[in-house]
Amino acid sequence: MDSDSDHRGAYYFWHPVLDGTPCNINGNNLAPGQTLPSPNSPDPDVPPWKLAEHTVWFRDPCELVQNQLSNPDFADQIDYAPRQVFGDKADDLDCHGAMFVPIILGSDKTTISFLKFCQHLFHTSLAAILEAFCPAMEMPEVMMCPDGHYHQMVYGLNLYIADYPEQCLLACIAQEWCPSDLDSGQGSQWSHVHTQALMDAFSRHELWKEWGIIDGIMPFTAYFPQADIHKLITPDILHQIIEGTFKDHIAQAEVIWADIDRW
Repeated sequence: MDSDSDHRGAYYFWHPVLDGTPCNINGNNLAPGQTLPSPNSPDPDVPPWKLAEHTVWFRDPCELVQNQLSNPDFADQIDYAPRQVFGDKADDLDCHGAMFVPIILGSDKTTISFLKFCQHLFHTSLAAILEAFCPAMEMPEVMMCPDGHYHQMVYGLNLYIADYPEQCLLACIAQEWCPSDLDSGQGSQWSHVHTQALMDAFSRHELWKEWGIIDGIMPFTAYFPQADIHKLITPDILHQIIEGTFKDHIAQAEVIWADIDRW
């Protein structure tokens, strides 16, 4: 039975009648006072916290960038000389002659659990915050520059500065996996297209075990043109180079010198 084929409507779809007694769609009698949700009600199997509203506080990123670009203190820090650019965006005639404004992002010590829902909320929030840049990512807009003149500008997500744990959060991968390169031995790189293809082809368990991918979550950059978080993440200089290389080498050298002194 369905609500379209039964002329009595949605109520009888959810409340079939057997011998005049309301029951559920499986024919089980309902307890006195018990009702079933209407077709438009939320799924009762979905946890309430997934349906809850969450408030995200943030400043208008466009206003922030406009204030920076119009600051005369930066008049000598911007190169206005034209450049010839090659690539996908270079074919867009609407952007010819416009100034490219790279949006550099960064975060550290984000207080967030690595539960899947929290990760999804994190990426959804970033996408919502940065959505204001989208119109000027496709079509240049005119803004004042530090030199006091007006120029056509086009935005683009450029770099994201973060330490390694947060890089994993941003790339939607498990710890101990590289957020930029695949573990293929051939220097292959992650991409949104590749990640989506793997999600379509493998189970959640296979994604986690074989690829280190968290199923069902795409990075926030997947919603912006010419942006891929795997290419925007910068090296974690503090942890990967300074502490991971020099500090370990110095500690090892101290052990060696201590052994030499004993001899």
